[in-house]
Amino acid sequence: MPNIKDFSTLSGRGSLQIEVPGWREELTIEFGYADVGRASYLYWRIQETTHTFMISYYDIMAETQGRYDEHFIWFLQSFRKDYISWIYGGLTEGWMREYHEQYKYLVEL
Repeated sequence: MPNIKDFSTLSGRGSLQIEVPGWREELTIEFGYADVGRASYLYWRIQETTHTFMISYYDIMAETQGRYDEHFIWFLQSFRKDYISWIYGGLTEGWMREYHEQYKYLVEL
């Protein structure tokens, strides 16, 4: 389900541009960090959307050795497959329609 994070509360905010196969244009990814309990998390979203994804700092470093773009590209390719299946399945849930409103102009079908 969509998750929205107030990016003004995050530390170490930044952005980067990536190209993802199956997405219509170069994407700007906004990101920042916050602690949840004793763990640090990387929060990220596509610029001009509100849905926020998150991954623990430990996991993203273990997965990419600091090359965040690799995680973003892998994740968005996988997300695109799920998103398309929701569309062809009729967007049966309200949360699917929320995603659709945010990403319908970004994802190639």
